[in-house]
Amino acid sequence: MGEASDCNGNAALDLKQDCQLLQTDSEESRETEEKLSESSLNSDEQCGCKFICCGQKTRKYAFNVFQSMATPQGALAILCIANMAQQTIINGLIGVNISTLEKRFELRSTETGIIASSADIGIVVTMIFISLYRDKVDKPRWIGWGVFLCGLGCFLFALPHFIAPKYQFLNIDITNYCGNVTEPDCNQSSIRNYRYIFIVAISIIGLSICPMYAHGVTYLDENVKKKNSAMYNSIYFATGGIGPALGFLCGGAALELYTDFSANSDEIPIDSTSYLWVGAWWTGFLFCGGIMLLISIPILMLPKYLPGTAEHRKNRNVEVQENHLIKTEINEENEKESCQVGSDILLLLKNKAYVFTTLAVTTNCALIYGFNTFGAKYLESVFGLTPFHSCLLFGVAAIFANTGAQITSGIVIKKFNLSVEGIIKYLLACGVFSAFCSIGFIVHCQDIDLAGGTVPYPNSTFELTPYSSCNEDCGCSTDRYQPVCGEGITYFSPCFAGCQTQISETSYTNCSCVSNLNSTENIVISSENCDRNACQMIIPFLLIIFLCFFSSLLTYSPALQVTMRCVPFNKRVKAISLQEAFVRLVGIIPGRVIVGAVLDVACVSWSTECGEQGSCRTYRRLEVARNNTILLLIQTVVCAIFYFLVYLVYKPAGSSEQKEENDNEII
Repeated sequence: MGEASDCNGNAALDLKQDCQLLQTDSEESRETEEKLSESSLNSDEQCGCKFICCGQKTRKYAFNVFQSMATPQGALAILCIANMAQQTIINGLIGVNISTLEKRFELRSTETGIIASSADIGIVVTMIFISLYRDKVDKPRWIGWGVFLCGLGCFLFALPHFIAPKYQFLNIDITNYCGNVTEPDCNQSSIRNYRYIFIVAISIIGLSICPMYAHGVTYLDENVKKKNSAMYNSIYFATGGIGPALGFLCGGAALELYTDFSANSDEIPIDSTSYLWVGAWWTGFLFCGGIMLLISIPILMLPKYLPGTAEHRKNRNVEVQENHLIKTEINEENEKESCQVGSDILLLLKNKAYVFTTLAVTTNCALIYGFNTFGAKYLESVFGLTPFHSCLLFGVAAIFANTGAQITSGIVIKKFNLSVEGIIKYLLACGVFSAFCSIGFIVHCQDIDLAGGTVPYPNSTFELTPYSSCNEDCGCSTDRYQPVCGEGITYFSPCFAGCQTQISETSYTNCSCVSNLNSTENIVISSENCDRNACQMIIPFLLIIFLCFFSSLLTYSPALQVTMRCVPFNKRVKAISLQEAFVRLVGIIPGRVIVGAVLDVACVSWSTECGEQGSCRTYRRLEVARNNTILLLIQTVVCAIFYFLVYLVYKPAGSSEQKEENDNEII
C-alpha cells in the first residue's frame, strides 16, 4: 500500500515537474515573441527614413535629432503647419487670384473655372484610390510625400510668371469713349496656353493633399486616448481653417504689389485702382510651396507609431455600429484580400449611421465651401465694397469663426466626455441653430442705380441692356467694363455714358447719356460705382456670417469623430476616404456651382468676352439676398434632418461598461 502510494506520489511529482517545465518553455517562448514584437514596434516608433528599392524594404536610418517630435503634441504641431499651408493654397490663394489670372493671361471665366475645379477632381480621384488601398500603411510617409508633392505643385503654378513674356500695359489702348473705341484683340494668343500649366499644377496640388485628411486625422486619433482625439482633431482643423483666411488676407495684400518686382516705380504710371493693374499673384504660391517642402522633411521622419500608444488602441471597437463589428471580423477571416475591398465598401454602405453622417457632412460642406468660394464677391456685390476690403472683412470673419468653432467643439467633447450618442445630440443642436442663423442672410443694401439695369437711361424707356439711343453711334463694347458715375447713375463704361472727351485719367465730359450735364461738368470713374454712401448693414451682416460659419463648423470635427467611431477601428481610413470623395463629388463641387448659379439668376448686367457672355458685373441685391437665404435655409434644414436620422439609427455594439475609459490621462 505504501509502495503504491509512493509510486503514485512520484508519478504525480514527475507530472508536476513536466508541467512546470512546459510552462517555463511556454513562458520563455512567449517572452521571446514579446521581445521580437517589441523590437519590431520599437523600429516603427523611431524617427528616421525608410527607403524602398524594387519593392523591398531596406534598413531604416534613424535620426535621433527628430525623436523629440515623436510625441502626440509634436506630431500635431508639424501636421498643423502643413495643414494650414495647404488650406491657404487650395481654399485661399486660388480664389483670390482667379480674376488676376484672367487679366494677366487673357483667360476666360470658363477656363479659370476649369482651373479651380481641377483641384477637386484630383482630390476625388486620390480619395477613391486611398479607399481601395490597404489600411495598414505608414501614414507619416504618405502624408510627407504628399506635402512634398504639393510644394512642387505650387512652384509649378508660379512658373508661368517667370517664363511668360513680360506684362506690358503701356501698349494697351485704354481709350474707351464714344466714337474712339479700340476693339479688344480676340485672336488666339499664345499666352493663353499657360492655362494648361495651371490645370496640371492645381491637379497635382489636389492629388497631394488628400493623405493629410485621410491619414492625418487617423494618425492623430490612433496615437492619443479616445477622449482626447476630438481635441487633437479640432486643433488640427482649427489651424487648417486659418489657412483660407490667410489666403484671402495675404493674397489680397500681394495684389497691391505690382507683378514685376524688377520694374521701377517710375515705369508704372498706374496703381492698383486701375483695371490694367496686375498684382503679384505668384508670391503666395512660392512662399507656401517653400513651406510645404520644408515641413515635409520632419513629417517623413515621424515614426509609424508614436511611442507608448499601444494602450490607446484598446477597446476602440465598443462604439462601432451594432452588428458591423462581427461582420467585419468574419469578412477578414473568410475572404481573400482581393475580395476584401469590395466587402468592406459594401459593409460601410450598409452602416446606416455612417451613411447618414456622410450625407449630413456632404450637405454642410456644400454650404461652407460654396459660400467660401463666392463670399468675397458676395460682399463686393451686395454691399458695394472694394475687392480688397471684401477679402479683408471676409477673411477676418472666417478666421474667428473657423478657429473658434473647431476649438470650442473639441473643448465641449473633452470637457463633457461625450460618447457617440452625446456627440450626435450635439450635432443635431448645432444643425438647428445653423438653420436659424441662415435666415439672417436676408440683410442687404439698396441697389445701385445702373443705367439699363436697375433704372432706365434718362429720357428713354426702361430696358435690361446698356445700349440706348444716346450711345448707339459710339460703337460701345461690353467686353470692356469700366464703370463711371454721373448724376447719381452708374454707367457700364464712359462709352455707354456717351462721353466724347477725356480730360484726365478718371474724368470725362460731353457725355450725351448723362442728363443735365453741361460741357464743364464731368463724371468720375469709381471702383465703387455710385455707391458712395457707406451701407451700415455690413456690420450686422458680418456678425451673421460669423454665426453661420461658426455654427456650421462646430459640427465639422465632431462629425468626423462619429464617422471614426461608428466603423471598425481598422476601417477608419477607408471610411474617411470614401466619405471625403463623396463629399467632394456630391457636395462641394455641385455646391459651388449652385451658389454661383443663384448669384447669376439675380444678374442685371453681363459683360462679354469676345462676343460671348462673360461674368456678371451688377446684381439685384434684394434678389441675391433672398435667393441665398432660401438656399442656405434649405441646406441647413436638410443637414439637421440627416443628423436626426443618425441619432435614430445609431446603436453601439459594446456595453456601457466597456465604453468607460480611464479619465486620468493628460493630453
